Amino acid sequence: MMTPKEEVEVVLNAIIPFAEEQLKKNKTFYPFGMVMLNDGSVAQTICEFEVDHPQSMDVINRIKEIHSNDAKNNIIKISGICWDSKIELANGKKTDAMCVRLEHIDNYSIELYKPYSFSLFGKMQTSNILAQKGNREIFE
Repeated sequence: MMTPKEEVEVVLNAIIPFAEEQLKKNKTFYPFGMVMLNDGSVAQTICEFEVDHPQSMDVINRIKEIHSNDAKNNIIKISGICWDSKIELANGKKTDAMCVRLEHIDNYSIELYKPYSFSLFGKMQTSNILAQKGNREIFE
């Protein structure tokens, strides 16, 4: 049996490659969600909007709403949300980063940032993941 941290890593290992693929294609991406269902399978969250290009915060809030409802109905055990962000590094420089917020039903929550940049020739480069304790929002 896996620990909550190990299960969260399974979802993270699905999220990061998808975000990287979107960045390589488009140089940015819309926020997206992934969950781990109670049977251990990982699924992407689909949310629809009436407009073609919704605001990122609207997408994040809608994903949170979907995940919260799924958590209340005991459908999921992990919520994962990823969005394109900017962070300030320890050296004071600002950089683009993939932000991933993961929350497990068993009181484990983490927020990760994976800085990235593009070379002059368009090749994507990433840095080490930065992590901090996350907030509980989905499994309250």
